[in-house]
Amino acid sequence: MPMTASFIPEEERLDLCFEGALDLRLAMDICDICNHVSPSLQSCIIDLHGVDRVFDSGVALLQMLCARLQRAGILVLVLSDDPEVRRRIPVILSTGDINQDQGSRRRLRPMGLAQA
Repeated sequence: MPMTASFIPEEERLDLCFEGALDLRLAMDICDICNHVSPSLQSCIIDLHGVDRVFDSGVALLQMLCARLQRAGILVLVLSDDPEVRRRIPVILSTGDINQDQGSRRRLRPMGLAQA
């Protein structure tokens, strides 16, 4: 399955996990999400670690999804280690951005932003 979606009602969070090719075949699934955004949704985590091929059409769909969610006031985090995806999607976290801080406490830092 190229995309799995999980809604966590206690956290008002949508988790999307993509696998395989990030391409036009995802159009129906992404458009369905864009058209059915819950008003209670607070955040969305998009995990692209399972993506093995990135196409312009898939990046455009992801950009559309991120823009739609952000317009609705939803915090969007995209997780990816692919430099091309990180360059083209504005709100990205990579594995390298997960830092150990003060013992076992972890801090996530969006790409391109200075650490506090």
